[in-house]
Amino acid sequence: MIDWGPNVTVSPPGPKSQAALKRLMATVGRGNYMGLYGLFLAAGRGCFVKDLDGNCYLDCLTGAATNNLGYGYSEVAEAYRKTCADIQHTSFSYSPTLHGLELAETLCSMTPGTFSKKAFLGLCGSKSNEDAVEIAWRATGRQRILFFEGTYLGATWLTKVACGFIDRPYLDYDHTAFHKLPFPRYQDDYKANLGLVEQQLAMGDVAAVMIETILCDGGNLMPPAGFYAELAQLARRHGSVVIVDEVQTGMGRTGRWWGSDWEGIEPDLLVVGKSLAAGFAPISALIGRAELVDVIEQGKQIGTFIGHPPSAAAALTAINCIQRDHLLENVALRGEELQAVLREMVRDFPDLCLDVRGRGLLLGLEISRSRHPQGAKLFAMRCLEKGLYLGYYGAFQEVIRIVPPFTIGTEQVAFVRQVIRETAQEMENGSLPPETTSKVERFAIGLPMPQPDNESYCFMKETHVELSC
Repeated sequence: MIDWGPNVTVSPPGPKSQAALKRLMATVGRGNYMGLYGLFLAAGRGCFVKDLDGNCYLDCLTGAATNNLGYGYSEVAEAYRKTCADIQHTSFSYSPTLHGLELAETLCSMTPGTFSKKAFLGLCGSKSNEDAVEIAWRATGRQRILFFEGTYLGATWLTKVACGFIDRPYLDYDHTAFHKLPFPRYQDDYKANLGLVEQQLAMGDVAAVMIETILCDGGNLMPPAGFYAELAQLARRHGSVVIVDEVQTGMGRTGRWWGSDWEGIEPDLLVVGKSLAAGFAPISALIGRAELVDVIEQGKQIGTFIGHPPSAAAALTAINCIQRDHLLENVALRGEELQAVLREMVRDFPDLCLDVRGRGLLLGLEISRSRHPQGAKLFAMRCLEKGLYLGYYGAFQEVIRIVPPFTIGTEQVAFVRQVIRETAQEMENGSLPPETTSKVERFAIGLPMPQPDNESYCFMKETHVELSC
């Protein structure tokens, strides 16, 4: 019998993880790897994961906000297995099965908006975001796409170009189509930033405004209340499409099915991915106004594995489990408890913990960089050593991400509180073990978000203004 619960007996990453990492670095292209801790995971159960060396952690990263149901939800696994036994693949574009059709119907019925909708099935959020851009281009006959600094749209060619992950020397693409705008972090930014958006829209060549309701990988940033609703109204007034990337904020992660529900907006096009099948299969979808989706000609948006029967069955079952087990209610309740814990941290450790941001179980704690430029990495590594598996993101990797499974309970919330308070106290006292710092230098990479003041990031045509309110 495997014992599941936080228990670290070998300093992570242990010798087995390090040996596997050495093999990985010799065999796998470095572009595939951005390891947080040099850790290899081997098994999961409930809210916990184990590494190759037998250490057990409370998982508050969930496979990059993907494993919403945690680990071992047997119904989803059984739905996948049974469908594989019946018919593992048909190529939906040639000969569909009911699994993909029923998933499309379900998503059209549960996404915001009472208008007629259609869906494109896909394999990942990045590609579905590309589909949304193509639809906007074709539907409007315009080219420019507006989005905010800190937005992460994915890792396919087009989304990397948009976000600035591809440098100028390698481009023969008209990258000036993508325009970054300053993100309104504070209430004082509201009117100035909205005015800047309207200024761009008024030029009459904007195909779409593309947003994340929470800038997840950008540091869990949220706009002032009402900003997105007013932005959506402006976009439609100027004939531009409103695209919402719900790859991380969707499927109940914020305590409601969609981040858009909090903002009071009905996207023209909505993208879902990552957690659609709760980590049991790679699958995504774009859902939008039927007349927009159908600007793509017959058979021009196909793919061998779209609508993959076992993956679609897993997604449908995951949705049913969330509904049946009232997990959105648990997300809201545990999210409130965790936010209270994080607000305590800001109150009790104001020089270290600067801000709390997020909704539901999509939370961020900003760590000061004044004492150490890698403060969040140190914080996260020390938490790992105590049995808490977190993420770190943001423009400077300065934000601790807390995205646990929807099934997390009050006992696990108490453990999070214990560990992060102990870690903050050690950092305040300057008593972190030296080996923690050494491990950060050796193993902590993370997502290298483009920097706003970096030339390789700013190759796109941008709008720079001094914001004054």
